[in-house]
Amino acid sequence: MLHLTVGMLIDQRAILRRLAELQYTRNDQAFQRGTFRVRGEVIDIFPAESDDIALRVELFDEEVERLSLFDPLTGQVESTVPRYTIYPKTHYVTPRERILQAMEEIKDELADRRKVLLAE
Repeated sequence: MLHLTVGMLIDQRAILRRLAELQYTRNDQAFQRGTFRVRGEVIDIFPAESDDIALRVELFDEEVERLSLFDPLTGQVESTVPRYTIYPKTHYVTPRERILQAMEEIKDELADRRKVLLAE
């Protein structure tokens, strides 16, 4: 999850990295569920669980200045909120440690397989 609160200090890159970890994809043209777009210091996020409301995160330097809920079709702001939680795009999110461990095991297996193939 990604918890955002007005006034919190967080780097834009940290938000984008966390969204990617939550399996959201960046798409500056087709704004749809499970995607986000970036324009300057504004990040628009279309939560995966929502059909008709998106979140606009406005940053000033490294501070969350405003959180707004808006209509993704019209862009009209519906309301501002003091905090918002972004949930994963899917319920299956693999922890980073597990991914890194799997990568190491795959590398080891590939090295072993390469030795076998070179010996033939």
